[in-house]
Amino acid sequence: MNTTKDNSRTIELAKKLYALSKQGVGGERENAATMLNRLCKKYGISIEQLEGDELKVFEFEVPKKKEDFFMQVVASVRREYRWSGFIGRKVGIEMTEAENIEVREKMDYYWPLYQEEIKTFYSAFIQKHRLYRKPSEDGTGGQDMPIEEYKRLLAMMAGLKEGQLQKKIEA
Repeated sequence: MNTTKDNSRTIELAKKLYALSKQGVGGERENAATMLNRLCKKYGISIEQLEGDELKVFEFEVPKKKEDFFMQVVASVRREYRWSGFIGRKVGIEMTEAENIEVREKMDYYWPLYQEEIKTFYSAFIQKHRLYRKPSEDGTGGQDMPIEEYKRLLAMMAGLKEGQLQKKIEA
């Protein structure tokens, strides 16, 4: 389970170990270098990523349905950024290597989670406003779901705005 929070902690730890491997004294320096090498190997981090905060333009391919979500993720990683705008489905954004990794990992982690939440919202909305097909008399048409999912659905339904369709009377 490699979450974005874990990734940023890993990058921060790697940066600290890198600094210690350069500025430490004696055994401290050697231990930091050894730990840094292990960490870099395990997580695929290069020393170049840790050396500086040089801004480069990274290209992302972003489907139309993910554009708004993607820009939120970018804003969560880098407050101020310059981007080349979408050309086709590609966008170039100026950021550091570490920020590039964080954006990609956040998208990989949060987009599927968001899609699941959308499904739950859809079910809650349909249930809240009774926009479903009535079960048949033989009892078919219902759907079993795990209790935890049912509780989440009920909680989401409780938080939805009440709405009632006003039927128009034609004269």
